[in-house]
Amino acid sequence: MNWGMRNTIGALAAAYIASQAFDSVLRWLLNMVHAVAVIYLRDADLVVIAFLCCYLIVREGRAVTRTVLLFSCAAVLVCVSLYSDLNVAQTLFGVKVWLPFLVGFLLFEADTLPAMNWRRTWWLVWLALCCSVLLNHFVQYPWSGLNVDVGDASISANREWAAGGIRRLSGFSRTSFDAAAIILVLYIYLICLPRRIASSLFLILFSGAAIALTTSKGAAVAFLTTVVVLPLLHYARAAKSTGKYVLYGGLIVLAVIGLAVPLLSEQIQFPRLQVGTPEFWLFSSFVDRAWVTWPRSFSLLSQGWQWFVGRGVGGIGAAQNLFEPSIYTPGDNFFIYLYVTAGAFGAALYAYLALSVVKLSFDRAPHRAAYLLVLAVFAYGLTVNLVESATLALSLGAVFAFVMSCARPEPSRSRTKSRHYTNLLNARLREQQR
Repeated sequence: MNWGMRNTIGALAAAYIASQAFDSVLRWLLNMVHAVAVIYLRDADLVVIAFLCCYLIVREGRAVTRTVLLFSCAAVLVCVSLYSDLNVAQTLFGVKVWLPFLVGFLLFEADTLPAMNWRRTWWLVWLALCCSVLLNHFVQYPWSGLNVDVGDASISANREWAAGGIRRLSGFSRTSFDAAAIILVLYIYLICLPRRIASSLFLILFSGAAIALTTSKGAAVAFLTTVVVLPLLHYARAAKSTGKYVLYGGLIVLAVIGLAVPLLSEQIQFPRLQVGTPEFWLFSSFVDRAWVTWPRSFSLLSQGWQWFVGRGVGGIGAAQNLFEPSIYTPGDNFFIYLYVTAGAFGAALYAYLALSVVKLSFDRAPHRAAYLLVLAVFAYGLTVNLVESATLALSLGAVFAFVMSCARPEPSRSRTKSRHYTNLLNARLREQQR
């Protein structure tokens, strides 16, 4: 019965990810039959998954400490939101934004992730997304720039836009950065599976081409970072390899940069960029974040106590866009989003995620995938809040639970014991031969 329930949960989670990957196509099809609101059933899908995971955890007598801690923190942050004078609707929308992260965490805690290990299915989803972006370079899809009406609101079903005169292609996804994020996550999962070198090269090149066409610079940097460390990740599988310390240190340095740059952004003297130059296309959005977005995000903490506990869920980002448009800011930085939401707790979560990679052992595929995802999060998170990318948030929640459950490896001690017993056995065999 439990295995059947795990398969059901896995199918529901896969359906949710697929709905994000093919978001624009689904909205376009539903709009043709005047049933656009059906797309929001996927939020109910997440609630059902969360309930079933909690049921499995309790039924099987699994450790609940981490789950209780997560729910307790969520409850406290809801209270902080209400105390920060955010209305109930804005707070609930904030909970909706964080729901994929919570569900990813529960999927690991309930041991349901193995039920989602459908290699061929994820290969097909990855291939379909990459092909849709590449084809979008030559073809204008019927859903491009589509707006749909849900009640009295007009909602974008597909964002068609350009940067510096270059189209930002989204393929089957709702936006270009959604497509890039989902391709990045699937690439990380697939590259850690055993395969031939030719298949790995195809995966890298095709993923890189698709992400490049989305013109999502943050995703491209994250992708290139993961590609650069792949040879070192292979080398670090050896027990005596020093490569693992380079990997640990590199990720921690990247996390420090992602924290320090927004904190010091107003003190950094950026050069003036001339419109129309390659430098402007590459760095103008970053300079705009440093001078406008990040300082404005910190200004949301208008009361002294909020610097310690944050504004709560819904206090920054998408929920603001609906309920506080006059002071809306997307955050556009992983650390800032966590800190404005949860204050010191958000900063602690950021630090823990960075430092916990020292518990990973690179001789196992899940550990390598976890490292690559955390690395991508800190690389991409310099200029994107990430939590509002549902697939990334779902994956991050699962990885966060995974690293919390890992015990720090002690390979040297086990090898010493093994060598000791081997030598002892050989000595006894020599004595018997005499």
